[in-house]
Formats: sequence, structure tokens, C-alpha cells
Amino acid sequence: MSRVITGETIPDIKFAYPYRILLSGSSGAGKTFIAKQILIHRHLFQKKTKRVVYFYPCYLDEKPVNWDEDLGIPITYRVGIPSQDDIDVMLPHTTIVLDDTYDEAIASTAIDHLFRVNSGKKLFNVLIMTQNNFAAGKYGRNIRNNCNITILLRNCLDTRINKSVCSQAGLLKAYQRAKEDLKNQSYPYMFLDQSPRAHASGYRLYTNIFEEYPTVYSESGMKGRVVTDSDFSQIFNIKESGKTFEASLKNEDEIVLSKCKTNEISRKKKAPCDSFTDDSSSSEPPPKKSSSRRKQKTPKKYIEVRKKRAAQTQQAQVKAQSRPATQATTTTADQIQKIYQNVASAPAFSAKVADFLRKNKVSSTHRRISKKRFPRRRIIVDSPFKIFMSDLIVYNGLTRSNNGNTYILLVIDCFSRYIWTRPLKLKEGVDVANALNDILQDFTQWPNSIITDEGKEYYNKNVRVILDRYGLHHYSIKTKMKASIAERAIQTLKKRLQIFMKTKKTKKWLDALPKITDGYNKTPHRSIGMSPSQVNLKNRALVFSRLYPDIDLKVKPRLKVGNVVRIKIEKGVFEKGYTENWSPEIYLIIDVRQRAGIVWYKISDTEDTAFQIEGYYDQYHYETLSEDDMKAEVIQGRRPQCYENPANGNYMYEFILLPTHGFFLENKPLPQNTEVMLTLHRLKHEFSTLFIGKTDAKKIDPGSCLKITDAYALVEYVSSPSLRNYFNRIRSKPISYKYNDTMVTTQDLPKGRKHVQLHNITGGNTPAYVFFGLIQTEALNGAINFESTNFAFNKNLTSVNVLLNGQSLNGYPQKITNEYPILPYFKFMDALGKISQADMSYVLSMENYKSNTIFCHEFEGEEVSQGWLSFSFDFNEPLDVDYSIVIWSIVSTKLTIDEHKHVEKTLL
Repeated sequence: MSRVITGETIPDIKFAYPYRILLSGSSGAGKTFIAKQILIHRHLFQKKTKRVVYFYPCYLDEKPVNWDEDLGIPITYRVGIPSQDDIDVMLPHTTIVLDDTYDEAIASTAIDHLFRVNSGKKLFNVLIMTQNNFAAGKYGRNIRNNCNITILLRNCLDTRINKSVCSQAGLLKAYQRAKEDLKNQSYPYMFLDQSPRAHASGYRLYTNIFEEYPTVYSESGMKGRVVTDSDFSQIFNIKESGKTFEASLKNEDEIVLSKCKTNEISRKKKAPCDSFTDDSSSSEPPPKKSSSRRKQKTPKKYIEVRKKRAAQTQQAQVKAQSRPATQATTTTADQIQKIYQNVASAPAFSAKVADFLRKNKVSSTHRRISKKRFPRRRIIVDSPFKIFMSDLIVYNGLTRSNNGNTYILLVIDCFSRYIWTRPLKLKEGVDVANALNDILQDFTQWPNSIITDEGKEYYNKNVRVILDRYGLHHYSIKTKMKASIAERAIQTLKKRLQIFMKTKKTKKWLDALPKITDGYNKTPHRSIGMSPSQVNLKNRALVFSRLYPDIDLKVKPRLKVGNVVRIKIEKGVFEKGYTENWSPEIYLIIDVRQRAGIVWYKISDTEDTAFQIEGYYDQYHYETLSEDDMKAEVIQGRRPQCYENPANGNYMYEFILLPTHGFFLENKPLPQNTEVMLTLHRLKHEFSTLFIGKTDAKKIDPGSCLKITDAYALVEYVSSPSLRNYFNRIRSKPISYKYNDTMVTTQDLPKGRKHVQLHNITGGNTPAYVFFGLIQTEALNGAINFESTNFAFNKNLTSVNVLLNGQSLNGYPQKITNEYPILPYFKFMDALGKISQADMSYVLSMENYKSNTIFCHEFEGEEVSQGWLSFSFDFNEPLDVDYSIVIWSIVSTKLTIDEHKHVEKTLL
């Protein structure tokens, strides 16, 4: 008799969708790898995600991963965390990956609302990674509690975190058993399924979900394997009883027969379509349906018309080929005349002329703007108390008649169109904050977001406190539409107030404001088909269908990715219409998006992808340019980014330094995600150090100078509200480099003396270190003799002294016993061109460093921080060869670029 085994059944082995997954583990534990595997194995979930948006920290210079080829679905990379605006425009079945941004996420109302509401309602998946599940934050608890899956990876320093998570989930016994089984694995993980289905089955902890038969642990710690019904039934005879079953092993003939039936069924089944496009269409055309009907013949008259048109086309082509070729001309008149007289292309006459005009820059930039008003994206709201808008009504001339009240604060629900109003005497932050608090404190349910203009009456600390108290996400629309729904309500409200004052022959609107507001809320609105006071949660589906009848409409974009366009120049009311209407610069379309039948485009500078904006078709003008024309157009359209030098008025900043200067070699502290771009220019290929560092500026060889011809701060735009103010401050404040500069100075020594003293060689702030030595002058003038570059004066040089303001410094100049000055010396040798011409060991040997031929003095601890440096030398015999002292000073330097793009170099 075969052995009988027992087990439990799980109704559905696919995990819940949409999923909100929290991945926790120390750095290097494999969080990013597990997240990638989850997106690859999309079949593990009840539905498949269609696109991925990957958010990474702003302190990274570039995206940390490249999943484009591995996932097989569209993926975009963004910096920071998503704002409410970003989430609102995302399409369903989008997976949002938040990599190492947990600290910002748990402080964001948008992320909190994403986990609590948006994910389930709009089918958004979320993958969020952290090193500590219990990190302190305002919304940390909400995010943890709304995750239906938690993945625990190894935390080497604090193993109690994973144990605490499993203990809170009631899986302590399962955790202890799984931990014992995983102790020999390098990158273990525990997959905690916290969905209602998992709670019903009791099996909630998995350890290898990506394998064919995952390992699962029950709440009591029992270990099992998840096997599909089809695979299990091939080997066992199953007898089910509720959630449990009994299975006995089949004999060999039964197993073979079961496998044959399974293979036959699988052959008959059609392969499912796996598509990641927005629609559900397959990448292959569907099979044609068989029909017993005979194909209908095309009517005879249509056949004759087609034959006639084909003959006309063929005759035109023959005439065009037989016509002798004319020499191409480049003038505008000749090109238009050629298009006009080409009979073969008569049907495409207007298209060819339009194509030619698009290639002509003058015609393109002066093209008339035909449509100034066009459909734009709408704010999509699915229920009341989701998004509010607010604006102020101004009555400047009626203040005395209304008890000193000049303004009216209006707040409107974007879904129900219900409004609230409060009179204001001033539009200061305190007054607006009190009025908002008076409105919001009576609610039992508060909105998620509020949209206003960018006025200071809304953007201040008092309003911020009130909005944070009720958990409102505050933002503004950057286009000229601003709070459009509130402005339209203001128009209606002011009209009714004006009729009231005209009828009653009064200027006092204060007493009538509550009644007119109440009347507005009880008046049926054309957009929703009922009055705002009648809108509730029961009829919100009806209201939504009336507000957004085209929510599922798909249209064909008129432009596509890769098209070159110009941007419409926004002109004022009284600006001249005959001037350029379109930008001289050209831009490239890099993305096409649409929602509810409205298409908009993301464009970028053709040479700089950091510049990106969004707009509509009516704001762009399509261009037709060849590759060579595009390059010329870009160069011509660039704006100058040089900085004017106040000394000479030239747009150039002279910066004297060596090619291997510390400015380019050493680390520079900069704000996160900020980069200073420099364009350097050198006029001469031959470089001589003879004039570098001379105190007399008139003797500086301009050909041996490096010049900064362009310098600007490149700050990447971040959409996160929590980081936007930080980067705005960076743009407005000066950006500074702090670095160690190496200043090289040379001075000739007089011949025929045993004692030589060089006065006032360098002045200003004392450097951190000064290195110096004596070298033959012919080396500075390009001598080929490499031995002349060595500082070999051990036998003849008896004493050396360094003086500051005529006083001998503390301590004798130190002998060089280490390799500290080797970097400055290499820079000096590179400037002479010796490094590339000879072996380094021959030009500069380590013995020279240990034989006091190069001297060093550290200025730390000196009482005087400014002054003139002098040097004195004593020799056994007078100098009979021309020598020079070479001094390289290590000074702390700061380079500052202010908001007006002026560059300033300061010695610290």
C-alpha cells in the first residue's frame, strides 16, 4: 500500500496586485537586485505591471542602475521622490521604485497618500528600499502598515530589526526556522506576504519565490513547498477535504498517462499575449476568422477609376524622367520656381512649399501664430475633498464701505465645484492662514492637496503651519493657467456681487457675501449637471463621467519623438506682431504623452538634455532640418555664457595656472547634485614657466595663460517640493570652490656671491606650505640637459633661511624625507615638458628628496598670517653659473561664481 501524505491547499499562488513592497536590509545586502527580480518575474502577481519609474537620490551624479534591456518594459529614471503632480499624471499599472529615499519619503504627504490611497485606487505598484524599517518619520508608520509585502534582507550589525518585524507580524516561529535554513547563504531574503489571502491560509513567509517550487513557512514554523495543482496531480492521487488534502503516490502507468494528458492539453491552449503597451493589443496580428461567405467583388466603376489614376501617375513619372535634369540652385527664388513648375509633383505642391518654408529659418521664426487658445490638460479628480484651489478677490476701492475688508479668500473643491469664502482686511500671511484655518477646522474630511498661485500670501510660514496641521500638499501650476477653476468661480461670484450692489445702490458687499456664496453652491452647474451641494460619494461616478467624458479617449499625436521644433514666444498685449513669433533656438522632442484625448510633449535642447520642458502642439512649430543644418542652427542659437571682466570689459576671465593645476586634480566640496562647468582656452602650444608667478603683471606672457572663457553652475531640476527650495537657493547664491592652489614663482640669483638674500619674493596671505630649491636657469629656458633640472647643491650650499617681513621664521626649513612635494614638483616638470621627454627616475630621483636639495616650511603656528617672504642662502664658493630659485606655495584658494555669472578668485 502506498504511503499517504497530508497537506494544506492555497487557493491562489499569485501574490496581491497592486503591490506595495518594503525592502529592508543593510547596504550591499541585495535590495536593488531583489527589486529587479520582482520586476522581471511579473507573472508572480495577479496582474502585470506595464511601466516603471525609478527614483534615485539627488546626491548621485547619474542613475545607479540600467534596467532598460533586462525588464522588457518601458522605464524612466528621475531624481528625488515623486511629488503629487508627478503621481497625478502617472498611468495605471505603473511601478514606482524609490531607491534609498526612505528618509524623504516618510516625511512626504504625497508618498503617504500614495501608499494609503493612490496605490489601491489607481493601480500603482510601489517598491521602496530602506536600511531601517523603524526609521523615525512623520508617515513612517503609515507606510509600513500599508505595505502588503515586506522583504527582509540580511542586516549584519542589527539582526534584531528583522526579528522585530516578524514578531509584530506574528511570524516569529517561521522566522526562526527560516533563519536556520538560510544561515549558510550569502544573500538570503525573507518574503513576508501580508495580504488578506495569505492571512487566510496561514502561510506567509517565503524564502525563494523566484524558483519553480518556492519554500514557504507557516505561522507555527512548519516548512513546506508550494507546488502547482497540475504538477502535483501528475505524481499523486489527491483527495481534498476543505483546506486540507490527502495524497497517495500513483503507480508508474498512471504517472505516464497523466503526463500525456497534460502535454496534449498544453498543445491545444493558445499562448497568452504578453504586452507592455497601454492598450491590450498583441504585438502580432490576430488570426483571421474563417468565413464561408464569398468575397464581394469591387464594383466596376471603382476599378475603372483606379486604373485611370494609375495611368495618370505613370504618365507623369515618365514625363519627369524624360525631362532633362537642370542644374540645382541654392537661391530661394529658384527653389520655389522649381517646385512650382514641376508638373509631376503637382498633387504635392502645397506640401513641398510648406516643407521648404520649414527649412527656411527666417520664414520659420516669423510664421504667424494661428491659434492662441487650445485644449490643455485638465486636473483629474475622482471624488470630492481630493484637490482644492484657492485665490483672492480684490476690491480696492470699496474698503471703507465694508468695515476695512478689501479682499475675499475663495476656496473651491475641484470635483464638486463647492466654494467657501472669507472676507480679509489684509492679504498678509497671518490673515490668509487664519481664514484657511476657519474653513478647514469645520471639515470632518480634509483634502489631499491645494493649488494656489505663487503669491507671498500663500507661500509663507504661517500658511505652511496651517496646511501641515491638516496634512495638505501645497503646490502651484507653473503655466499662466494657475488656479483656473478658482478664477472661473471668482468671475461668477464677482458678477453676482456686482449685480447685487448695482440693484441695491450700495457699495457694501460684506453682508451679501454669505448669501451669494450659498446661492452659488445651490445653483446647478453646466459641467457637473447638478448643484455643488448635491454632489456626494454616492453619485460621484455620475459626476466623474460628466466632467471627463473623454477620459479613455486615445488620439494620434501630430508630432513624434525625434522631431525638431521651435517654441512659441509669449508676447505681451501691446507687443509688435511682425517681429519673430517663434524661438531662434531649436529643440528636440524626447517624449510624447497623452491623457483624456490631450497630447503633450517633452522637449529638450538638442545638445543639453538637462534642459527639459513640457508643452502642447500649438506651442511648438515643426521644423525640417538636415543633420548639417541642425548643427549649424544649434551653434548659432546658443546664448553666450561667458562672464564679463570689469577690468577690460571683455567677456573673458584670465586665470593664470599650470596645465596640471590643483584646481583640476583635487576634490572640491560642492552642493549635492551641483556641477560647475568650465571651458578653458590656451593660446600657445609651447608653454614656458619663465613668466609664471612674476609679481609684475605687465611681464606676464599672455600666451602662457589659461583663460576661462565660459563658466556656469549646472543644477539639475528636482520636482520634489522638499528639495526644490534647496536648489532654488543654490541658483540664487554664489557657488564656491575651495581647493589647494599651487603657485609657482621663480627668481634669478646673482652670480659671484657667497651670501645671497632675495627680498620680497611673494606677498599676501601666508601659504600652508612652501617648497623651494635652486635650479640652473637654463632649465627654465628649455634646456635639453635634464640634469640641469635637478636640485643638486649639497656640497656647495651650507645654510638656508626663510624670512617673513624681515624676521626669521620659527624653525629651520625642513629637509624633505617623504614624498609630499612630489605632486607640485611633477606639475612643475610637466610645465617644462620634461616628464613626457625622459624617464621620470632620471629627471627626478628619490635620492634628491632625501638629500635636503628641496626644502619645505610649514606656516602653521606662525603668529603672523600676512606679509612678504624672503629667502637667504650661504655657499662655500661663489656661484659661477646662472641659478634660479623655484618656489611652489600651497595656498588655500576659493573660486566664486555669483548669480550674475561673475568669477572671483580669493586667497584664503
